[in-house]
Amino acid sequence: MRRKHRDSAYFHLQKEKVEKNISWWKILVNYLLVIFAAVVLAYGFVTFLCQCIRMNDSSMEPLCHQRNVLLVDKISYKIREVKRGDVVAIERTENKNTMIIKRVVGLPGDTVAVVGGRLVINGKQTDASLSYSYIEREGRLTEPVTLDDDEYFVIGDSPSQSEDSRFVSFGDINKSEIKGRVFYAWVDHQGKKVTNGD
Repeated sequence: MRRKHRDSAYFHLQKEKVEKNISWWKILVNYLLVIFAAVVLAYGFVTFLCQCIRMNDSSMEPLCHQRNVLLVDKISYKIREVKRGDVVAIERTENKNTMIIKRVVGLPGDTVAVVGGRLVINGKQTDASLSYSYIEREGRLTEPVTLDDDEYFVIGDSPSQSEDSRFVSFGDINKSEIKGRVFYAWVDHQGKKVTNGD
């Protein structure tokens, strides 16, 4: 009888150990599933919806400064067209590891020029209150440039510090190179909505 009791106690002890091991495995598997789901969601979010990028130069001052963090909306241009005045994230075909931030000033079919130090779109001077309205370095805009059906002309908000569509080395942007619209900037420890063309 006593031996039977010992065997029963041993059996229960072993059963408890097995159950504890199974319990730990369940917890581990659940954690791994949560981590996997989080990675998949984060990848989908960054690939298809929104992405954080860091400004790598001073070409967009005063809107944002070097090393400021920007939020890029990657879905807008799948449902609407790029508008004049939009601040966009560009990924050049020849350099897919770097995002460039510029403002769209010329749309397909537009004619862009610099006349008397002022940026001119389709024969009209841009608003004098805009920081990019005044141009010191014309680049190829000494002559008017007319954009093709799939081309956009971009410029930095601070033209004197910007390498942009004015220069042959940069050129016009194709629609496929525009990866999203910048809609929020983290500047001087404060967040602010970015003014776009809409």
